[in-house]
Amino acid sequence: MTDVTSIIIADDEPLLVDLYCDAISSQGFHITRTFQNGRELMNFLMSTNGRKVIILDHLMPLCDGISIVRKIKKNVNAKDHYFILVTGDVSSVAEAEKAGADEILIKPFRMHMLTKAINNGLSILQQ
Repeated sequence: MTDVTSIIIADDEPLLVDLYCDAISSQGFHITRTFQNGRELMNFLMSTNGRKVIILDHLMPLCDGISIVRKIKKNVNAKDHYFILVTGDVSSVAEAEKAGADEILIKPFRMHMLTKAINNGLSILQQ
C-alpha cells in the first residue's frame, strides 16, 4: 500500500467532469485520472492497486456506477476504495447503499459537499 491516495472521476458528461475537476483542484486536491464510461473505470480498478477515492456517476455507458461499486466491493482490496456515487435519481439511493457506496450525492448538490465527501474518504483510507 502506498502513502498516496488517488482521486478518480468517472462521468460520461465532459462538462460535469470539468466542473468537478475545477472545484476539487481549487481545494488543493489532485485528480489522478478521469473516465467517460464505466467499462474503462472497471478495467482500471481491476488492474491497479493502491488507495482510491472514486467519484462516479450512477448512469454511465457500458457499465453503471452501482454495478461497479457492487463488483469492486466484492474484491479483496475493497477496503482500498472509497466510492462517492453521484446520482440524479433519488429512487436509486437504497440500491447504491446496498451495493456498498460509501457516500451518495444527489444532483444537484453544492461543490462543498463533494469536497467534504473526498475529505471523508481520504481520512478513512489513511487510517
